[in-house]
Amino acid sequence: MPSRPGVLSYQDFIHLLDRGTIAPVYLLTGEEEFLIQAATDRLVQAAVDPAAKDFNYTSLDGEAATAETILTAVESLPAFAERRLVVLKNAELLPAAEANQLVNYLKNPSPTTSFVCVAPKFDARRSFFQTLKAHAVVVDCRPLSDAQVTVWLKAQAKSLGRAISEDAVLFLKERVGRDLFPLQNELTKAVLGSDHQKTIEMEDVQRACSASGDVSVYDLLTALAQRRTEPSIRTLTRLMEEGEPPLKILSTIGYRFRLVWKVKHAMQAGHADAALMRMFGLGQWAGASVIAAAKAYSETDLRWAFLRFIETDAGLKGGALSPKLILELLVLDLCSGKQKGLRRFLGRQSLLYL
Repeated sequence: MPSRPGVLSYQDFIHLLDRGTIAPVYLLTGEEEFLIQAATDRLVQAAVDPAAKDFNYTSLDGEAATAETILTAVESLPAFAERRLVVLKNAELLPAAEANQLVNYLKNPSPTTSFVCVAPKFDARRSFFQTLKAHAVVVDCRPLSDAQVTVWLKAQAKSLGRAISEDAVLFLKERVGRDLFPLQNELTKAVLGSDHQKTIEMEDVQRACSASGDVSVYDLLTALAQRRTEPSIRTLTRLMEEGEPPLKILSTIGYRFRLVWKVKHAMQAGHADAALMRMFGLGQWAGASVIAAAKAYSETDLRWAFLRFIETDAGLKGGALSPKLILELLVLDLCSGKQKGLRRFLGRQSLLYL
């Protein structure tokens, strides 16, 4: 443990726990609920003797707790064990008058208690949180970056006794996004349905993620990569009929086109297809689709596509047209290109549904 509390990433926090280092006060903060829950679970495992958990583990909620209740819990001695664990969920909801009564404890916490405050978001101007940040180990549970999600997925697969292919990782990120709860759920489903092979392949996660088992957003990306209008619209229609969230579809398309643009820049620098796949960590299946799209879309059309993504996002969040029609207009424009798309009728005006 550092000589004074500080801010730790989730992984650094886990490494310290694995070495047996447990702090007297923690602040778990950030918008990634999965990491907050996982950090809480790991603290319970590390700090609480299962045989005496009923005596030494207390969970409170800031919306209903009082300072007296919290102080009683954190100042109590452990029973039949070396340490107590007290978790205060929704710490940001604890009224200031109650929270301020805990300031002195934070400055001089009990050495036999680990006090964990969970606050995904909080007002840093409040005295309680200023003191908490100064004296607690702060665990940063912000959403993972794209590269971190890749590492996390591989680690999760390993914890389930499997490896996972690059294509499968890319598919999960494009299909599900970066929200770790659904990623964990889909990965677990893929493992259970993969007939005990050593490596989870793209087909396994595609089958797990697809509502019907025979169509997915990946099919839409393949059609868009070839700029095939009819298959793109047909696949989009089936996805909408199966209940795929419109914003999730848009997010997946946007994620893929960002990758396509990066690959196109590298392609223009003279890198061959095999080198591109190595540079961007693409498997054979996904690499072929991404490289095909990079060749099919001009720099102008890619730049214009991102303007259309912004317009489509605004339309889905507050436009007058149906989400299906808004996405159909986007797909038509992506397949047609800037010169032949809807924009040519509007000039510089915003699209009608904005």
